[in-house]
Amino acid sequence: MTEQRATRRTVLERDGLRVGVITYKNTHTGGWRTVVSAYAEDNPGIWSPAHTREEAGAQHAAAVRMVKLMGFTETRV
Repeated sequence: MTEQRATRRTVLERDGLRVGVITYKNTHTGGWRTVVSAYAEDNPGIWSPAHTREEAGAQHAAAVRMVKLMGFTETRV
């Protein structure tokens, strides 16, 4: 994925660990995808498909809220 394809990107950090929430349009399926990933050695992550940009935006907001509830704060990259 290139940075130009990302339509929304949020990076959060706590105790030196960064978590990224990235939402983009999947060019292969035409749908949308939100990815939540920890920037660690093996970069564990999960993704969630969406049919519309609005649905993907709601998923992105929910993922950011969830990570903030775990004590992470937004940071600049």
